[in-house]
Amino acid sequence: FPTPIRQLRVFDGDLFIARLDGAYTDPLIALEADGYEWHSARPEWIKDRRRSNCLVAMGWVILHYTWEDAERPGQFLNALERAIELRARQVAC
Repeated sequence: FPTPIRQLRVFDGDLFIARLDGAYTDPLIALEADGYEWHSARPEWIKDRRRSNCLVAMGWVILHYTWEDAERPGQFLNALERAIELRARQVAC
């Protein structure tokens, strides 16, 4: 896989939307590390949902991964490969 851009800041015009943990900007694929400790409280959970909705409305595909995924990355990497392939087919049409 190509190296993703780390900590990419995403704007909608002048409005700051998100800082993505990792991103592929050409196919608009966001990689988000979701640690339970940082994303389980209600205010953070609500903020994450709103942020995700904004990104999806802008055309981003968001793939979430956890520490467990990092330890056994096969399933996540398969999902990433499929997302990249799907985006490539969508652009080709």
